[in-house]
Amino acid sequence: MVDGTDLLGYWSAEHGFHTAMEDECVMFRSDGTGWYEYARPWYSQFTLFRWRLLGDGRVRIEAHEEVELDEWEGRAKVEYRSIASTADVDYSITMTQRPLLDLPVPELTIGLSFTLGAPFAFVQLDEPTGERHRKARLHP
Repeated sequence: MVDGTDLLGYWSAEHGFHTAMEDECVMFRSDGTGWYEYARPWYSQFTLFRWRLLGDGRVRIEAHEEVELDEWEGRAKVEYRSIASTADVDYSITMTQRPLLDLPVPELTIGLSFTLGAPFAFVQLDEPTGERHRKARLHP
């Protein structure tokens, strides 16, 4: 879709697979902001970004902040770092079957430099409201 609505929502690399100890997630909001999360038990690292569609299958990503949330041994240590990184990246969305899901789901492949490179399965349009997201102050 040329308008970018195909990117909107919450995507997870592990959605539809067996339980994993870590996950990568990405959120594209309709206001042109978003975030990426690398998550494992008691630890999350987020990259906050702005995005703009450049054309069908191409998007500009402007990463501007990293947030590190460390909750080991009950603490909630949060660190913020300003960054400045802009890249024009290709993306594609295809329908795929994931082992634990009954129906095929959209799967996003996108060349973000701050990810591990796995494709992301669409989870939901709404942003998650989990405790770690609140602690990292991801909501505008």
